[in-house]
Amino acid sequence: MRISELSAKSGVAIPTIKYYLREGMLHQGEQTAATRAEYDETHLRRLRMIRALLEVGRLSVASIKQVIAAVEDESLPTHRVLGTAHYALSPAVDPEQTEEWRSARTLVDDLITQLGWDITEEAPPPATNSPRPSSGCASSACPSTWPRTWRRPAGWCRRWRWT
Repeated sequence: MRISELSAKSGVAIPTIKYYLREGMLHQGEQTAATRAEYDETHLRRLRMIRALLEVGRLSVASIKQVIAAVEDESLPTHRVLGTAHYALSPAVDPEQTEEWRSARTLVDDLITQLGWDITEEAPPPATNSPRPSSGCASSACPSTWPRTWRRPAGWCRRWRWT
């Protein structure tokens, strides 16, 4: 289908589709001429996903790009892809630091210590309220929006080891 048909089927204006193509959110169509390309159902599905993330999820274009990058990266495990999407869609929470909150925080910190869990360097420090890291981690496979990464000590079931 041509871009006009893609626009009609998706309900997305042609200039918006061209913007998504320029930004890399939508993959290029198959070139049939110098100024013409053919698009298929994968383009339509991607447009629907972008619009859902934008309109329903209220994500920024930058966040949508990160979710799309995770979806397209076949080397990432499924839980990482889902975690990236979930984390992008979750609102940042800044809890009111009541006495109950401080008590719960102490219990959580004690449990982390008791279990011997290790919080990696790309995670925000556990003693702060920083809801999201401001910079990406060192791994190119790890989206910069990925939250805390927990590692249990060696010997734990591999199913529970998140990296």
